[in-house]
Amino acid sequence: MKNKLKLFIIGSSLFSVTMLMGRCGTESEATNNGDNTKDVTNQKDSVVNPDESIFLIGDQIFSIPSPVQTAFLIKDVGVPFNSDYVNPADNAMNYSSNFSKALNLGVYGADLGYLTIYEQTDGALRYLKSVRGLSKELGLEGAFDEKLADRFSSNIGNQDSMLVFVSDAYRNSDNYLKDNDKNDVAALVLAGGWIESIYIAADAAISSNNALLMERLGDQKKPLASLIAMLGQYNTDSDYEDLINELEDLYSIFDEIKYTYEYIPSSTDESKKVTTIKSKHTVEIADGDLEAIIEKIKSIRTEIVE
Repeated sequence: MKNKLKLFIIGSSLFSVTMLMGRCGTESEATNNGDNTKDVTNQKDSVVNPDESIFLIGDQIFSIPSPVQTAFLIKDVGVPFNSDYVNPADNAMNYSSNFSKALNLGVYGADLGYLTIYEQTDGALRYLKSVRGLSKELGLEGAFDEKLADRFSSNIGNQDSMLVFVSDAYRNSDNYLKDNDKNDVAALVLAGGWIESIYIAADAAISSNNALLMERLGDQKKPLASLIAMLGQYNTDSDYEDLINELEDLYSIFDEIKYTYEYIPSSTDESKKVTTIKSKHTVEIADGDLEAIIEKIKSIRTEIVE
């Protein structure tokens, strides 16, 4: 019998308007069955903050997972910090085209969130410098001004304040890009952030053999479709075409995954203003498909950062 990883997740995501906000507490239990199948149940008892964010890029709305939410999950399941996961800060000076600069601005943004969550304050300062440098080269100085940098430096050691800073910085950049008609840059930044956060999750999943991280990887089909559609609005040269083709190849691997959804009405506690999502979402991934997804994500990420 083909060995499969079977993941059962109870709960679903609501939507948010900010990219790097939110954290959901989770409880999980893993068991091994006689047919070599792992069952993992993840109950989100109260959905206070979402896993995904809504973005208006051009004239369309897209839903993309938050890199910080993914980083929180990696830390919550007990995977230790690994500096090898992030793109070296010094690489920022190697990117010459605006296309690669915008993608890697997203990469460094995801890395900055990862470093901040693991309280790597010295590293976070270096990555903030890379983010600001790429922003300046892209003409986005207004998104990461001195005031934001000073706030970050003055709150070193206070994780909550640092996370608020990261959220504010990305909200400012999102607003700045829209106000200055740079939706193409915004799309590339979001793509780079998604690719980097999923790359980190893939490496963490391999090192820890953690079922929840594997579920997170397997549950990226819809966000990936959203990302491809977003980039398709600006497919004006070979760089876009090559990236879209790579992402479409990745999407074809996700087609092998089995997804099921059972709707169960949600319940709301008006006194606490908390809605509990009870719908069941099931992702069934064959081992070979999971490995193929991980390898393809790593390949795409390598092409972006090198």
